Parts: sequence; structure tokens; C-alpha cells
Amino acid sequence: MGREINKHNKIRNKKIHNLVESLSSIINLQEQSIETPINWKIVGTSPFRRASNGTSAFKNIRKSLDINGDILSSQEEGKLSYIGVNKIMPESNKVVIDFGGGSTEFTYFDKSYNVESKDFGTADIRNIIGKYPVEEHLQNIGMKFLENQLSRLNTRVSEKSVIFCGGTARNLYEYINNGKSLDRNNIASMNPSSLYKAINELCNLTIQEINDIKFINKYRAEVLLSGLLIMKAILEHFDLLEFKISPIGLREGVASTLI
Repeated sequence: MGREINKHNKIRNKKIHNLVESLSSIINLQEQSIETPINWKIVGTSPFRRASNGTSAFKNIRKSLDINGDILSSQEEGKLSYIGVNKIMPESNKVVIDFGGGSTEFTYFDKSYNVESKDFGTADIRNIIGKYPVEEHLQNIGMKFLENQLSRLNTRVSEKSVIFCGGTARNLYEYINNGKSLDRNNIASMNPSSLYKAINELCNLTIQEINDIKFINKYRAEVLLSGLLIMKAILEHFDLLEFKISPIGLREGVASTLI
């Protein structure tokens, strides 16, 4: 969805239709398999905040699905991601980083939730690096762009654990573990060398070869490398020797508001 905004500055009707179809299928499948009533809620993130027609597009999606929901502010998005991660890592000495197609949120808790949101995401990097395999000079341009964005970051991580959440981070874990999924009850500790190895390998693949990796969603495949470059830039910015990946995040944070 993030690339959609970068290309057209709006969410096209075709994308809205496809999203409604996908969500409708998920809702119907779940309601057929679970006897008790389900309290559904839909939330919009950065693409709906950035698109010129984001508010009206989201309203149309809600109406088509006949469910409640809101477009989250960047502050709400960061806070809910933190709340989700907090379910399995309750200690407060952490910074939760959630990045999507159009924004990246850095969140920590110190008497209150502190969220710093930056308007860059996987779609921005995907547009810079272009076609696959990725040429080295384009990868370097993408990294320079990220370095510039992060140079204006106020968040500090001294003695804090850095935890990435979201689909790209989970895909990294699966990629380096041959498709093995994260344990949903535990945070995984990672060495940056595994991230760098994955980047070097993916840079040399065609988009079709990435699509052919069975455990990577076809919609995620196009921006997987872009997300890993964001993670690399953040690790280098903070000079980190270790990072963590959470199996849960925003969705679980949103779900907690429904209980």
C-alpha cells in the first residue's frame, strides 16, 4: 500500500476493492470456524494518513465491510505496537521499532509513552533501489537516504533493548531459519551478521526468485529487501551489536483495546 501512495498520492479504487475482497474473505473464514461472535475492528496506518483520499477510502472500506474502525495517528500506532510487544516482554527498558510501507515508529516508555514517527518506510526504499537484482550503487543511495532521515532522530537507545516488530522483521527470522516461524510467546535475539548475510543474498536475486521462497508472502516479497535495509541503517545508526524481533506487535496491541 505504501508504494501506491508514493506513485499516485492516493489509494486507487482497484486497491480499495482488492483490500475489501481480501478482508471480507478473512472475516468470513473466521466467522465460519468460530462459534462465538467476533468483535471486529479495522485500523488504518500510514498509507491512509498520507494519501490525499485516505479518509474517504477508509470510510468506504468500513462501509463495505460493515465494521467499526479508525485511522490511527502515528502516536497511536507506535503506542499500540509497544503494547503488543509488552505482552511478552513486559520490562520497560526497551525501544520498539515498527516500520511499514510509509512510516517508521520508535516507541519507549518513561512515565508515559514516547513515540517518534518518521515518514519513511519500505515503499520509499523500494522506489530508490529499483529493479532486482539490486545494483550496489542504488543500495548505497538507499542507505544514504536512510542515514539522512535517521540523523534527525531524537530517540536514544543507551542500555535499552531494540525490538523490531512487523511482517518484514518476522520474515527475516524465517529467512535465516529456513522457514521456521517465530515462537509467538518469545522474543528472538539476533546477531547483525545474520541480517547482513540476508541482505547480500537477496540483493543478488530476481524478484521472481524472492517470490518463489515459499514462506514469504508475495506482497511482502517486493519490499522485503527494502525493510532489511531499514533495519541495517537503524542498527548502524545506534551502533548496535544485537537486536531483537517480536512475533507480535500492532495487531495484538489493537486487540487489547477490544477486551
